[in-house]
Amino acid sequence: MPRSNYAHRLIEFPDLIFPDDQAFKHRAHWREYFAPRIGPAFTNELIFEIGCNDATFLSTIAQKQPNTAFIGLDWKVKAIYDAATRVNDLELKNVALLRARAQDIANIFGTNELDEIWIFHPDPCDRDVELKNRLISESFLLDAHRVLRDENSRMCLKTDHEAYYEWTLKVIENPAIRRAFELIVSTPDFWRDESALEKTSQRIFAGATTTFEERFLSKKKPIYYIELRNRG
Repeated sequence: MPRSNYAHRLIEFPDLIFPDDQAFKHRAHWREYFAPRIGPAFTNELIFEIGCNDATFLSTIAQKQPNTAFIGLDWKVKAIYDAATRVNDLELKNVALLRARAQDIANIFGTNELDEIWIFHPDPCDRDVELKNRLISESFLLDAHRVLRDENSRMCLKTDHEAYYEWTLKVIENPAIRRAFELIVSTPDFWRDESALEKTSQRIFAGATTTFEERFLSKKKPIYYIELRNRG
């Protein structure tokens, strides 16, 4: 039996969705994939969003930055199908989508291949038995460090979950992580923190909110934010 009613429909977008093992086919060659799609104006900047859901947020940013390449990842089959439908309808040639696990980041990308990694509202896995499944871990961050390009590269995390924010701060205290990354922004209330907003004003997502953020902001709840600079 198929894992989802949408699993067999992913083949409707063969040049847009790369599911399962196909997610690894462009490793270390993602810029070659995007160059003919975007054209000579391609900036060579490659941004990876983990947990893109239906690509509402990713598509909004990609429309505004047509010469930058974006790769969105989600594990849920229907979410990635809906994302592909949206991207296809908008005729966004600067977006590719993966149905894959974020923990496989080092198999999806080559060394120094990415410019930015966005992790916006990851699953908090907040039950005790689920803590081991949290994406943010020493091994994941070290893999992220390997695939980020240079000292100008960033990893950006947003969450509405206080415990996940505190968990992340503890993980990055690890000496190996401190050698790999510099913590440049940490705030428990991103949208009310003028210093954090100023420091992130050059990020291309500046001023934009995800669907999850909108829900929590409408309830007057804070958004937690962490930004790590790759040490190269």
